[in-house]
Amino acid sequence: ERPHRGTRRGLLQKPDRRLHRRLSGRGSTKLGAGLSLGDAGLQIILIRHPRPSGVEGVCYGHHEVRVAPQDLANAAQMLVQELGAPALAQAEIHTSPASRCHELATMLAAPKLPQPDEDLREMCFGRWEGLRWDAIPRSEIDDWARDLRAYQPGEGESVDMVAARWQRWRNRVLANGHDTTIAVTHAGLIRVALGDLQRAVPFGSIHRLHLA
Repeated sequence: ERPHRGTRRGLLQKPDRRLHRRLSGRGSTKLGAGLSLGDAGLQIILIRHPRPSGVEGVCYGHHEVRVAPQDLANAAQMLVQELGAPALAQAEIHTSPASRCHELATMLAAPKLPQPDEDLREMCFGRWEGLRWDAIPRSEIDDWARDLRAYQPGEGESVDMVAARWQRWRNRVLANGHDTTIAVTHAGLIRVALGDLQRAVPFGSIHRLHLA
């Protein structure tokens, strides 16, 4: 996941645009109508996890990084206020298996349990993971910028691979037919779901989609 700086109520983060500037202008960041969602029907609510501790400026992707307990509690409280306890009780709650998502989803789903799903994981950045973003060779960032959808950063996943996971999970949600499904997930997957790779996705942010 790309790092974010700044605070909003001490929890929600403004995006760090350094990497985005290195990618922008080099190719289309729009994924097109194939990943767009309509304005009526079943609702999906995507929530990005709170800010993890001790990873500022680091590419962590699939790495297991933790969120401080107080930040988790603050995020859960804010989300309950925003979404409403009755709506949370009625919704199906899914989550990435990563602890930074699963722990928040568990709080939101209580006394029920959330449904973990591998398809909701963050994009895998392969050998980039654990490196600082500014330590990744510029030539590799340039290669990604030339082919944003098909290039596999660090020999990990491409955007198209993440998009396939999103579509697979989305199709299962459609088949289930539940009125509202909430997923606690990651910035990369949310950007793919929204169809915009440059979209700002602050920590703890809520994104509502409607399946036609």
